[in-house]
Amino acid sequence: MSAHIVTERCINAIVSYCRTEQFYQAMFQVKDDEQLGQKLMDLNYRAVSGRYNEISPIPTYCYSPCFLNRIAVYKYVSGLIYQCSEPINDDDNTLLSLRHLKAALADRIISGQPEYETASWT
Repeated sequence: MSAHIVTERCINAIVSYCRTEQFYQAMFQVKDDEQLGQKLMDLNYRAVSGRYNEISPIPTYCYSPCFLNRIAVYKYVSGLIYQCSEPINDDDNTLLSLRHLKAALADRIISGQPEYETASWT
């Protein structure tokens, strides 16, 4: 396994989605887009630093809107989780919140499909 720094587009897409679903701000315990993006960047940089035993300065996050469909955001969330899943982050609440976000996105994607609407409930 390896770890690398994700793109700004990845972070911006996740933050933009969370912005449209305002309750996620409470999930990540942040007050604004900048703080959420910074928490995600910090998590990613910490994972890479832990993996390769190097200290890299963490840039200051600056939000730039990037609105994508839910499936694209789901893939970005999945990629960020993968890149951040290092032992140094095992107990990190931001990583846990990302995993909850991934589950919530999957639920919304699936429940929005016509097959879901026609499937039996019980």
